[in-house]
Amino acid sequence: MNSSLRLGETDFCLLLTSNFARETDLKIETFIRSPRRLWISQGHPLLSKAVIHLADIASLPFLLLDTDEYPDVIRGHWHTHGGQPNVAFTTTSFETVRSLVAKGRGVTLLSDLVYRPWSLEGLRVMRRTVEDSTTYMDVGAVLSETLALSEPAAVVLDYLRVMITRHGEDA
Repeated sequence: MNSSLRLGETDFCLLLTSNFARETDLKIETFIRSPRRLWISQGHPLLSKAVIHLADIASLPFLLLDTDEYPDVIRGHWHTHGGQPNVAFTTTSFETVRSLVAKGRGVTLLSDLVYRPWSLEGLRVMRRTVEDSTTYMDVGAVLSETLALSEPAAVVLDYLRVMITRHGEDA
């Protein structure tokens, strides 16, 4: 992808920019910055706490979603805070994580962008901020810093900017 952008074979890529390595000749434009928060089941004891810290969830079974380099991101985040998640289960399925959280089988830290309050079984998934643990899932475009966009690509990118900004204002 990087070489395709540099050679002008691709005008831009729409992707998770939070996982993209910064390179001087490529420009990253973030459209959406979505915080990752704690997902827990309805009735979980942590819901009664006024403030939740990463240490509060360190010993809990952690449900790890294995997509888009997230395992490396979350393990690196825990390591930065002097710990590691107590990984009880790993899957590539958002719905599996959502269902297991809703059933009280574990907790996870995932983006608000992929949050839905109900599992497929109709059970509630709650979300809370972890005060000392804020990471983000950024979505945006990566394009060449030095090459001009083709006219059609510029139109599409402008459309995305307008529509995503408009959607954000309605949220």
